[in-house]
Amino acid sequence: MIIGMEAPGAKLKFIRETMGLTQDELASRMKPRPLTRQSVVILEKEGIKTFRVLKMVAAALGIHPETLIQKTGDAPFKKIKPRRGRPPGSGKKK
Repeated sequence: MIIGMEAPGAKLKFIRETMGLTQDELASRMKPRPLTRQSVVILEKEGIKTFRVLKMVAAALGIHPETLIQKTGDAPFKKIKPRRGRPPGSGKKK
C-alpha cells in the first residue's frame, strides 16, 4: 500500500475535502478516463495501491504525488548531513 496513514486513504480524503471537492468531482477529473464516485470511495477506504493510480489522483488534485505518500508531519525531503573530510577516493594516491 502506498499511502501510510492511520486509515490507508485518510490523506486522500483529507486533501480532497480541504480542496472543497466532492467524490464525484474528483472522479470526473481523473484522466485518461473519469472514475466513478464508488472508485473514489474505495481509494479513500483502502488506499492507493499502484503508482499509476497515484499519479492519476495527484494530477486530478493538481498536487505532486509525493504529497499523497508523505506521512503527516514529514518534511518534504530529508536533510542529509555532509560528511566531514574528503570524499573517499579524492585524496592523493601513494
